Amino acid sequence: MTAFAFMFASLTVWPAQLAAPPNSFSEAKIGLLYLVPGIFALVGGLAGFQTSKGMDGVSPRVPENRVVFNSAMLWELALIGFPVFGYRLAKNDSDGYVVGLGLYDEQDVTLRGLNAIKQCERVYLEAYTSILLCDKAKLEALYGKPVVVADREMVENEADKILEGAETIDVAFLVVGDPFGATTHTDLQLRARERGIPVRVIHNASVMNAVGACGLQLYRFGEAVSIVFFTDSWRPDSFYDRIASNRRLGLHTLCLLDIKVKEPNLDALARGKTVYEPPRYMSINTALEQLLEVEAARKEGAYSEETLAIGMSRLGSPDQQIVAGSMGQLLQQDFGPPLHCLVIAGDVHVIEEEILQFYRTGAAAAAATAAAAAAEQQRGKQPAEQAGEQ
Repeated sequence: MTAFAFMFASLTVWPAQLAAPPNSFSEAKIGLLYLVPGIFALVGGLAGFQTSKGMDGVSPRVPENRVVFNSAMLWELALIGFPVFGYRLAKNDSDGYVVGLGLYDEQDVTLRGLNAIKQCERVYLEAYTSILLCDKAKLEALYGKPVVVADREMVENEADKILEGAETIDVAFLVVGDPFGATTHTDLQLRARERGIPVRVIHNASVMNAVGACGLQLYRFGEAVSIVFFTDSWRPDSFYDRIASNRRLGLHTLCLLDIKVKEPNLDALARGKTVYEPPRYMSINTALEQLLEVEAARKEGAYSEETLAIGMSRLGSPDQQIVAGSMGQLLQQDFGPPLHCLVIAGDVHVIEEEILQFYRTGAAAAAATAAAAAAEQQRGKQPAEQAGEQ
């Protein structure tokens, strides 16, 4: 009866799993490994029945206990040995990990992320949507294994190389900030799932939430925009309409500034050669110049040199810099090494303004202090005026 039960279970599970998505194929192999011992058990039981009867079909041919022993061995193999051994062979415990590294250096990774990286056989570091402010060697020393730098070409054109063998071994893909800060990382996850590779995501801090360090409240931000380097023939201004829309709603706008890493030289490509340009990281000053250039061309009043903005550099590092002032004032500010980002303020709440006082630059700080003193003086006059009226 048990042999028939095994065969029935395998015949119902196995064909169904063969028709299932790729990530269920290991279960199809389990169904096959249940079918085989079921057949063995059935044949063994029939053989045991035949050997237990004499030529007349009635009298025993060999001692009954020997026949029972042989059949029991076959049943044990079918019931325990084959399924357990087969399951261990078929089971796929490998995972693909997408791990956020945080903003600054190797110490920003979470404990969960570090444990995942250490158990992986291959580790890739995405290095074109953002960069860590530390050397790759420090990551390798912490992880105890080599780290392969994955540039734009590898991630976008050779994703299969990253996922190669990930059905049977653990592979980690490391992302500066949070894993879903860029659409490329979502694409890689989709490719992995299509191949039946389970994906585990381990989150971390990103500029999208660390920007709150400037004092502006995160829920008062609108749609974020990207500012790319202008060229002689390409000066995109799609960000302008989104900034204008945010400001009409009184919302702040986070501007993510362009990064150029391992970009091919177009002139060299035209000659059939691949030559890469030196890395470039957009500064707050360059972003402001481009923003004001677009405003001067479109003249729709989305912002001006007098609009309040906050420039931030190296967020999350010990020497991070946050400066608030008008866009014109920030143009004169030195923000130091990368990475930089910029916020164009919408309507500023009184609590936000109090925190921004700590980051005001030069003349802006003096003007803000004078305005605060005038407001305080006005508040002091009100009780005296009220007393005089009485």
